[in-house]
Amino acid sequence: MGNSMLLSGYRKEKDNYLRILSLAEKQREMLIEGRMDEVIAILRNKKKIMNDIESIERSMERDKKNYRSGYRKYGDAAELIREISGIVEKILSVERENEIIFSTGCRAGASTEETATAVPAPLVAASYGGKMQGGKI
Repeated sequence: MGNSMLLSGYRKEKDNYLRILSLAEKQREMLIEGRMDEVIAILRNKKKIMNDIESIERSMERDKKNYRSGYRKYGDAAELIREISGIVEKILSVERENEIIFSTGCRAGASTEETATAVPAPLVAASYGGKMQGGKI
């Protein structure tokens, strides 16, 4: 894989992270409205997209290593990496808001206890853990 493949991989990742950002924003609305079935569907969709990103990452490992070591020059990659980092920071911010909304039970007509049991813990953990934890790409 060469420079164009590395750039293609980063572009795919960027598109996927933008999809996750959009879903995270929609998730916030669904949490506020108490639409837990939709929250669960969003969490599943985000997990699928994260799996896609992990697959892209694996396919780019050698070229990323060459990029970091300076073996090959990938000027446009640096810009894409900055863009992805900015998107991930936005995702983390929205996800923090979502976590606060979820944990405080800010759901129309529901108690905190009802909210806490409405979404299976593994789905919540999958949404907030893994690849995006700490904003690492």
